[in-house]
Amino acid sequence: MVGGFTDPLLPEHAEETLNFLDSFTHTGNLIHLATRFTFRSWTERLEPVRHNLLINYSLSSLEEKIELDNHASRFAEATELVTSGYNVALYLRPVLPGLTLRDTPTIIQRCKDAGVTRVTVGGLYVDENINARLRETDVQISAMDVQPKRFVLDRRNVLDRRNVLRKLRDGEEEAVFRQCKDAGLEVFRSSRDL
Repeated sequence: MVGGFTDPLLPEHAEETLNFLDSFTHTGNLIHLATRFTFRSWTERLEPVRHNLLINYSLSSLEEKIELDNHASRFAEATELVTSGYNVALYLRPVLPGLTLRDTPTIIQRCKDAGVTRVTVGGLYVDENINARLRETDVQISAMDVQPKRFVLDRRNVLDRRNVLRKLRDGEEEAVFRQCKDAGLEVFRSSRDL
């Protein structure tokens, strides 16, 4: 899985990511790449790893205060890649209360228009810093699960409760999942399942 801790196609990371893909072309392992960016002119470099690569375009909302303004470009590139035989999916995560569910019908239609048939729907993990940033964009987080979640390579002190990621309790994640499923998309709860 490439893209769990930072976006692999940020301009400062893209060349390293493509070199990584080049290095792993012959391993036969499936590579999940999650991004909020596009490959732009680099798509020709994907050809050798085409059958090992699953591109997950990540999206939480169509809200301009939250999401990068390139989602139209992501869907356009997804259309081109799907047409060329690439494995492309949508990472509809994290589900943001009050935003993702509102935008889900439009997002589903864009998936269908692009030929994207698989979606991973995931919830929101927050700590105090993420919560503060979300409040600045009018996303209100009211209830957090009491169980902290540790991640591989997570160096935060679990005893420092302010920095522990907690899964948001929210029925909207399930509602988004259900809408995608009812629309005929293959829906997954984890990229590992996909």
